[in-house]
Amino acid sequence: MKASPTGSVRSRTVRDIMKPHVVTVVPEMTVRELVQTFLEEHVRGAPVLGPSGKVVGMVSEADVLRQMLPARGEPNVRDGAAPAPAPSAAEWNPDRVHVREIMGPIGRAFGPGDEVGTLLRFFASDGVQRAVVIENDILLGIVTPADLVRALDPAH
Repeated sequence: MKASPTGSVRSRTVRDIMKPHVVTVVPEMTVRELVQTFLEEHVRGAPVLGPSGKVVGMVSEADVLRQMLPARGEPNVRDGAAPAPAPSAAEWNPDRVHVREIMGPIGRAFGPGDEVGTLLRFFASDGVQRAVVIENDILLGIVTPADLVRALDPAH
């Protein structure tokens, strides 16, 4: 009996499908610099590295867009971040807002030896679009749902 492509993907490890080249940003970067990085690197989000090189958060295009919304009397942040009122559209300035103000938590980090099936459940249940791969506090790679879909191709 031939194994299904999905079954073979689940038995692989995170190391097998992660992208080792990771575009990272720092908390001090302005939102304008962040957007320029996203455009130049063709990414939609990135891990945020602190001074020691440890991942301290994640930031995405959605975080930038949320900051651009006018204030409505509700927090304008992702889960886990300190609430901050959103500026009005006229007040919002991408040169004065920094990544540290809009980033969210990393959620869950994965190890390189974790099974891909765990990632499948994580992406399917949480609606997250990227997962960091960390070992001994060192960022090794990143995985997106697209990486999982590519892993379904038998050539990978």
